[in-house]
Amino acid sequence: MASTPQAQALPMFYKDLVPLNSKEHAKWKVKGLDDASFMQSQHAIPITTEEFSSASRNYPIVFSVGDNSVPLILMGLNEGVNTFMNDEGRFSEPAYVPAYVRRYPFMLAKLSPEAEELSLCFDPTTDAIGEYKEGD
Repeated sequence: MASTPQAQALPMFYKDLVPLNSKEHAKWKVKGLDDASFMQSQHAIPITTEEFSSASRNYPIVFSVGDNSVPLILMGLNEGVNTFMNDEGRFSEPAYVPAYVRRYPFMLAKLSPEAEELSLCFDPTTDAIGEYKEGD
């Protein structure tokens, strides 16, 4: 008996990932997000080494365990609890926003495992991109 294929795990914040298509999405525009509620349940977010000096002013920096260790900012000590965000999905105080967060809802991704090129994809479940009258 055949089993159903397992869904690929999506990166943090993303609920879906769709390649940007110049024909299908020609009239779509990008507008700013009113809040960052998509990150309210994240207690650790990846950063790059270039972000260390800016991020360390607001957050402790830790490293993940394993062979491919990743630097992370801690936004809470308990999983699923972001102590830097309020109930409205906004930062409690002005703070550095990591590049990983700033890129959302976009991402460069391979459309197939054997592909060598990356395609610009986006999360269609966000309100940041769509057929709006105003936006970029």
